[in-house]
Amino acid sequence: MTPATPILFLFILALPIACVSWTVTHEELFRETHEYCVRKSRECTSFIGRKFYYLFTCEYCFSHYVSLAFVLLTRYQLLYPGWRGYVIGEFALVWVSNQYISIYNRLRLTIRNERVEMLSDGVFAIVVTLLVLELRVPHIEHGSSTTEMLEALYGMRAKLVSFVLSFVFVINLWFSHTVLFRIFIKIDNVMLWLNNLLLLIICFIPFPTAMIGEYPQNVAGMILFGIPWILIPLIFYTLGSYARAKKNLTPLLDHQRFIQVRKATLMYIPVVLGNMLISIFNTNLAFCIYIFLLVLGIILGFRVRLVRVEAEELEK
Repeated sequence: MTPATPILFLFILALPIACVSWTVTHEELFRETHEYCVRKSRECTSFIGRKFYYLFTCEYCFSHYVSLAFVLLTRYQLLYPGWRGYVIGEFALVWVSNQYISIYNRLRLTIRNERVEMLSDGVFAIVVTLLVLELRVPHIEHGSSTTEMLEALYGMRAKLVSFVLSFVFVINLWFSHTVLFRIFIKIDNVMLWLNNLLLLIICFIPFPTAMIGEYPQNVAGMILFGIPWILIPLIFYTLGSYARAKKNLTPLLDHQRFIQVRKATLMYIPVVLGNMLISIFNTNLAFCIYIFLLVLGIILGFRVRLVRVEAEELEK
């Protein structure tokens, strides 16, 4: 046996260890067993009992015991003969097998959703382009007059402000859409059509933006601008709820934080409905409230982390 043989065996043996560890703790074949162990790990009155059942819910913990079984079965040793080689081989197999698991999980989170995300990214890019098309160079009588140009640009302030607001709104939606689809490990037909409906509403955003820019004091424009603010959170909530019910979410999801974010999403609906009523009496105040809601959404977006630390490490 050459010195390189144990290293080769290390990477080969880690493959079945990773397969067994992931299959038992995450795949549909053992779903009922997994749910039973999760429940017992929380409800069992005995400390030892809780920890015992927890071993079958965590791929990292379970991989230690699978690695130990393979070491005993194959008598694998690394670097040293005897018990020291067994111990080093055991922990080396755990580390390599978990690297395989991390790579596999990363592929599940990206490749399956790639086509849907590419279509969505394209729609977002087109919508942003349509927004800027509403900004046209103003016509002035004397092309060399700076004062006349500045006055014309000042007259366009409503268009400029509505463009910036809508642009940031669409980009914030793109950010939220990206975060949401990162936690999906499977997209079925229902989720696909919910996403298509979401894209339809996003394509509508340039229309009320143009209305506000052209007629900033018109109530109809403010009300139409609020419609996407109501429908989009509702679709986001429905997408997340459906995916959770169908178990299409990554096992690395922080479920408690996910539920909190879903509830916070619905809070936009009554606020925007109230703002629509405010726009009937004061369009300027309603527009300022839209700006406040947008800034609040951006701040919350930076603070939200739907996956645990393990998933974030996959990005590094």
